[in-house]
Amino acid sequence: MWCRLFDQCWPESHAQLEGLTDPGGDFYKAPCTTDHPPQRGGWTRTACDGGAETSTTTVAYHGQSRNDGLNLSSPALLTTGAPSENGGSPACSNCANPIKFDGVRVDAAESNSKDGCLKDPIALDVTPISGALLARLMVRSEWTGADIKAELKHSLDRWAVVAKLVSGSLIMEDTTSVSDLGLTNGCLLQAIVYQCDIIVEGAGANKVNGCYVKTDRELESCPVYINDQGIILFKYRMSAGVLFWYFSEDGDLMKSDGDYYRVEGNQPHPPDAGWNHRLCPLGRGTTLPTIIFKSETVV
Repeated sequence: MWCRLFDQCWPESHAQLEGLTDPGGDFYKAPCTTDHPPQRGGWTRTACDGGAETSTTTVAYHGQSRNDGLNLSSPALLTTGAPSENGGSPACSNCANPIKFDGVRVDAAESNSKDGCLKDPIALDVTPISGALLARLMVRSEWTGADIKAELKHSLDRWAVVAKLVSGSLIMEDTTSVSDLGLTNGCLLQAIVYQCDIIVEGAGANKVNGCYVKTDRELESCPVYINDQGIILFKYRMSAGVLFWYFSEDGDLMKSDGDYYRVEGNQPHPPDAGWNHRLCPLGRGTTLPTIIFKSETVV
C-alpha cells in the first residue's frame, strides 16, 4: 500500500477521488501500513511527475489544534522540505488539508476556491524556525500582519514577541493583508520569534508599553532598549552631570520633545519604580509605567 501526496485537496473518503491511476498529479509517495501517512522517511518522488527534481518531504501531525473537528484520528498535515518554485518550503503546502471554520473537512465540490481549497475563513498554520506548529489560526482575507501577530500572542509566553512573518520568500509586513499575499486555506506562515528582556506595563501613553529588547547601542555604558513601537529606553547624562533613565521617541535625545517618562538614577539597569513625567511633554498627565524584568536579567 502507498500513501501519496497529489494535487487535490485531501478528501474525507478515498472513494470520492477519481483518476488516481494517473501519476501525472503525484508529487511524492511512501509505503505505509496504517490509516495515516508516514511522517519521516520512506517518501520518494520516483514515478511522481509533480515532485521530479525536488527534495523529498516530511509530514508532521499537529499536536494541538483549535479546531474541535481535528484530532489524531483525523490528522491535520503539515508538509515541509519540498521546495517551492522560488526556493524554500512551499508556503501553501498544507493546502492538501482544507477545513471549514468548525474544523470539518470539505472536498472540491464544496469549496469556494478555484483550486478547491476553502478561502474565507482561512486556516493558516504558523511555525517558528524549528518547524514545530505554533498555532493554527482561522483568519479572514482582510487580516493584516499586525492582526496575525496580535492573535499569536495567545500562543506565546509573555516574554516572546513575533518580529516577522514570512510566507515563502516574502515578508508579511504589519500593513500587508492576507489577500495581498494571496494566502489561501492551508497556507504556512513562518514566525520569527524573539525573547524580550524587559516588559513595560501600565503606562498611560500606550506606545511605551510592551516588550523591550537590548540593541547594539549604548549610552553611559548601559544598553539602549527598544520596543516594537520604536520607543527607546536609555540612560542619559544631563549637562549638569545628573543621570536619568528615559522613555523617549528615538531621534535628537538632547531635546525633550520626544520624552514620555523619566527617573533619576545611576543604576546599571532601568529602575522598576520611581518614574514620573516631569518635563516630559508626551507623557504629561498619564499614568506611570511599571517595569518587569526577567528573573535572570537583573542580579
